Amino acid sequence: MKRSLIYYTLCCLLALISSIYLYRAAASFENINHLGNFFYFPILLITFLGINIFLIFKEDKQHLTNRYILTSSVLIIAIIIAFEFLKPNYTFQEAESQVHEKFDVPVIENRHKVIFTAGTGQNYKEIYQITVQKNASFINYSFDPYSGELYEIETDSLTQ
Repeated sequence: MKRSLIYYTLCCLLALISSIYLYRAAASFENINHLGNFFYFPILLITFLGINIFLIFKEDKQHLTNRYILTSSVLIIAIIIAFEFLKPNYTFQEAESQVHEKFDVPVIENRHKVIFTAGTGQNYKEIYQITVQKNASFINYSFDPYSGELYEIETDSLTQ
């Protein structure tokens, strides 16, 4: 029983650390394409695990407790691996620095950091919007965080 409590505590710690990691990593990508939702999964999993372990402790079934803890730990690691495969290749900061290096113009802080672009069929994907100042005018660029493609956006095509 005591060993199960230690394992459960370690599993909760793993979930907490992974949630913090997923939250911070998704923020660096501006939570593009719903990456920000990933940090909820370990928290929900541990909540579910806690309820189940409480019920199992009441029945004193040690083997089920250890199985739940092991399964939860594997699922948390799987969530992190899935995040790593789904995240874009470029963070928003990297996209800004690439635009700055390519055009040698200052990047302006923009309140619209993510815009939608049409994909195939009804699928839409999100891309970064980066605004630069060239002479006295502002130019908006779209930056695909997966491919690194950069396009100039016409001003009248932006939605407010």
